[in-house]
Amino acid sequence: MSHREKGDAFAKRVGEHLCRGGKLVEREYSVEIGFRTGSRDEHRFDFGNETSETLAEYYVRQKGHLIPDDVEIWELSSDGDARQVMASRTWRRLRSRIADTS
Repeated sequence: MSHREKGDAFAKRVGEHLCRGGKLVEREYSVEIGFRTGSRDEHRFDFGNETSETLAEYYVRQKGHLIPDDVEIWELSSDGDARQVMASRTWRRLRSRIADTS
C-alpha cells in the first residue's frame, strides 16, 4: 500500500469518526497562502494531520524564509485573543543585542 493510499484510508476513518461525533468536516480543502499578489501558493490541508500546530505556526515553519525581516506574524483566535507567532527578525536581532550588552 502506497503512502497516498495509507493517507487516504486514514483520512476516511478520521472523517467517519468525526461525523459520528457530530462534526461536519471537509476531507480536503485549499487555502491560498502568501502576502503578495501573484506570489501566493495554494496549499491543501486535510483533517488527517493530527497536530496542535496552527496554520500560522505551520506557515512560519515551512515558509519562514519568504517572510520579510520587518514583518511580525500574529493570529487571532475565535474568542478574540491575539497571539504573536513570530517576532520580526529586526526586533529579534535588536533584542539579542540588548541581551548581549547586559
